[in-house]
Amino acid sequence: MRIVPLLILSSLLVSSLPVKASSDADCSIWLCLPMGFPSGCSEAKSAFKHRIKKLKPPLPNFLSCLATDVQVPAGTPVSTMDAKHGVAAIMSYSKQCTKYEYDNQGQQHCVEYGLLPDRIIKNTPCIIRRVHGEIVQWTPRNCISTTNWVDTYMDGNKYGETFYYR
Repeated sequence: MRIVPLLILSSLLVSSLPVKASSDADCSIWLCLPMGFPSGCSEAKSAFKHRIKKLKPPLPNFLSCLATDVQVPAGTPVSTMDAKHGVAAIMSYSKQCTKYEYDNQGQQHCVEYGLLPDRIIKNTPCIIRRVHGEIVQWTPRNCISTTNWVDTYMDGNKYGETFYYR
Protein backbone atom coordinates (compact mmCIF):
# COMPACT_ATOMS: atom_id res chain seq x y z
CA MET A 1 0.00 0.00 0.00
CA ARG A 2 1.31 3.44 -0.89
CA ILE A 3 -0.60 5.31 1.83
CA VAL A 4 1.66 4.12 4.69
CA PRO A 5 4.95 5.36 3.13
CA LEU A 6 3.27 8.69 2.30
CA LEU A 7 2.08 9.09 5.90
CA ILE A 8 5.56 8.32 7.23
CA LEU A 9 7.18 10.74 4.78
CA SER A 10 4.70 13.52 5.55
CA SER A 11 5.16 13.09 9.32
CA LEU A 12 8.95 13.30 8.90
CA LEU A 13 8.62 16.48 6.84
CA VAL A 14 6.26 18.11 9.34
CA SER A 15 8.44 17.19 12.33
CA SER A 16 11.52 18.67 10.65
CA LEU A 17 9.90 22.06 10.00
CA PRO A 18 11.15 24.90 12.22
CA VAL A 19 9.08 25.98 15.23
CA LYS A 20 6.48 28.51 14.13
CA ALA A 21 7.54 31.93 15.29
CA SER A 22 5.14 33.68 17.62
CA SER A 23 3.69 37.04 16.63
CA ASP A 24 5.39 40.28 17.65
CA ALA A 25 2.47 41.00 20.01
CA ASP A 26 2.81 37.57 21.65
CA CYS A 27 6.58 37.97 22.00
CA SER A 28 6.20 41.45 23.51
CA ILE A 29 4.37 39.83 26.44
CA TRP A 30 7.85 38.75 27.63
CA LEU A 31 8.84 42.43 27.91
CA CYS A 32 5.58 43.89 29.23
CA LEU A 33 4.19 41.31 31.68
CA PRO A 34 7.04 41.53 34.23
CA MET A 35 6.34 45.28 34.52
CA GLY A 36 2.55 44.85 34.77
CA PHE A 37 1.78 45.95 31.18
CA PRO A 38 2.77 49.65 31.50
CA SER A 39 1.93 52.36 28.96
CA GLY A 40 2.86 51.30 25.44
CA CYS A 41 2.05 47.63 26.05
CA SER A 42 -1.58 47.56 24.90
CA GLU A 43 -0.87 45.11 22.02
CA ALA A 44 1.00 42.77 24.38
CA LYS A 45 -1.84 42.94 26.92
CA SER A 46 -4.40 42.17 24.20
CA ALA A 47 -2.28 39.22 23.02
CA PHE A 48 -2.01 38.02 26.63
CA LYS A 49 -5.80 38.17 27.10
CA HIS A 50 -6.30 36.38 23.76
CA ARG A 51 -3.92 33.58 24.81
CA ILE A 52 -5.76 33.15 28.13
CA LYS A 53 -9.18 33.06 26.44
CA LYS A 54 -7.90 30.38 24.02
CA LEU A 55 -6.59 28.36 27.01
CA LYS A 56 -3.00 28.74 25.84
CA PRO A 57 -0.09 29.30 28.24
CA PRO A 58 0.14 32.98 29.27
CA LEU A 59 3.46 33.42 27.41
CA PRO A 60 4.65 31.90 24.13
CA ASN A 61 7.70 29.66 24.07
CA PHE A 62 10.61 32.09 24.35
CA LEU A 63 12.60 30.25 21.68
CA SER A 64 9.84 30.99 19.16
CA CYS A 65 10.49 34.70 19.72
CA LEU A 66 14.21 34.63 18.96
CA ALA A 67 15.51 35.78 15.60
CA THR A 68 16.97 32.75 13.84
CA ASP A 69 19.05 34.61 11.29
CA VAL A 70 21.17 36.54 13.80
CA GLN A 71 24.73 35.29 14.15
CA VAL A 72 25.92 35.45 17.76
CA PRO A 73 29.71 35.46 18.11
CA ALA A 74 31.17 32.46 19.92
CA GLY A 75 31.61 33.05 23.63
CA THR A 76 28.86 35.67 23.84
CA PRO A 77 26.79 35.12 27.02
CA VAL A 78 23.17 34.40 26.13
CA SER A 79 20.43 34.83 28.72
CA THR A 80 17.69 32.27 29.21
CA MET A 81 14.07 33.26 29.83
CA ASP A 82 11.49 31.11 31.55
CA ALA A 83 8.08 31.51 33.14
CA LYS A 84 5.99 29.68 35.71
CA HIS A 85 2.25 30.05 36.13
CA GLY A 86 -0.54 28.60 38.24
CA VAL A 87 -3.50 29.33 40.48
CA ALA A 88 -3.54 31.01 43.88
CA ALA A 89 -5.97 31.46 46.75
CA ILE A 90 -6.83 35.04 47.71
CA MET A 91 -7.26 35.32 51.46
CA SER A 92 -8.85 38.80 51.78
CA TYR A 93 -8.92 42.27 50.25
CA SER A 94 -8.30 45.66 51.83
CA LYS A 95 -8.26 49.25 50.65
CA GLN A 96 -4.68 50.13 49.69
CA CYS A 97 -3.00 52.96 47.83
CA THR A 98 -2.44 52.10 44.16
CA LYS A 99 -0.99 55.42 42.93
CA TYR A 100 1.24 57.98 44.60
CA GLU A 101 2.22 61.52 43.59
CA TYR A 102 4.65 64.02 45.08
CA ASP A 103 3.82 67.60 46.06
CA ASN A 104 6.09 70.68 45.69
CA GLN A 105 7.86 69.86 48.97
CA GLY A 106 8.67 66.32 47.84
CA GLN A 107 6.09 64.72 50.13
CA GLN A 108 4.46 61.57 48.84
CA HIS A 109 0.63 61.47 48.83
CA CYS A 110 -1.80 58.76 47.81
CA VAL A 111 -4.02 59.92 44.94
CA GLU A 112 -5.76 56.64 44.08
CA TYR A 113 -7.02 53.74 46.18
CA GLY A 114 -8.11 50.26 45.21
CA LEU A 115 -8.91 46.90 46.74
CA LEU A 116 -5.79 44.75 46.77
CA PRO A 117 -5.27 41.26 48.21
CA ASP A 118 -3.80 41.07 51.71
CA ARG A 119 -2.35 37.62 51.18
CA ILE A 120 -2.12 35.18 48.30
CA ILE A 121 -1.18 31.51 48.55
CA LYS A 122 0.34 30.32 45.28
CA ASN A 123 -0.38 26.88 43.84
CA THR A 124 -3.47 26.53 46.02
CA PRO A 125 -7.00 27.07 44.69
CA CYS A 126 -9.72 28.48 46.92
CA ILE A 127 -12.29 25.73 47.35
CA ILE A 128 -15.58 26.72 48.97
CA ARG A 129 -18.09 24.01 49.78
CA ARG A 130 -21.68 25.09 50.31
CA VAL A 131 -24.69 23.20 51.60
CA HIS A 132 -28.07 24.86 50.94
CA GLY A 133 -26.27 28.14 50.17
CA GLU A 134 -24.35 28.20 53.45
CA ILE A 135 -20.57 27.90 53.50
CA VAL A 136 -19.71 24.78 55.47
CA GLN A 137 -16.04 24.49 54.56
CA TRP A 138 -13.39 26.42 52.68
CA THR A 139 -9.83 25.47 51.91
CA PRO A 140 -7.60 27.19 52.78
CA ARG A 141 -9.62 28.52 55.69
CA ASN A 142 -11.20 31.94 55.01
CA CYS A 143 -10.09 32.17 51.38
CA ILE A 144 -12.40 34.29 49.25
CA SER A 145 -11.52 33.44 45.63
CA THR A 146 -9.01 31.92 43.23
CA THR A 147 -6.81 33.90 40.85
CA ASN A 148 -4.07 33.03 38.34
CA TRP A 149 -0.45 34.15 38.45
CA VAL A 150 2.65 34.31 36.23
CA ASP A 151 6.29 34.73 37.28
CA THR A 152 9.03 35.41 34.73
CA TYR A 153 12.69 34.44 35.15
CA MET A 154 15.90 35.53 33.47
CA ASP A 155 18.89 33.21 33.91
CA GLY A 156 17.02 31.44 36.72
CA ASN A 157 16.38 34.64 38.73
CA LYS A 158 12.93 36.14 39.16
CA TYR A 159 12.45 39.02 36.72
CA GLY A 160 9.79 41.63 37.51
CA GLU A 161 6.81 41.30 39.79
CA THR A 162 4.34 38.42 39.95
CA PHE A 163 1.45 39.20 37.60
CA TYR A 164 -2.01 38.18 38.83
CA TYR A 165 -5.03 37.86 36.56
CA ARG A 166 -8.46 36.25 36.32
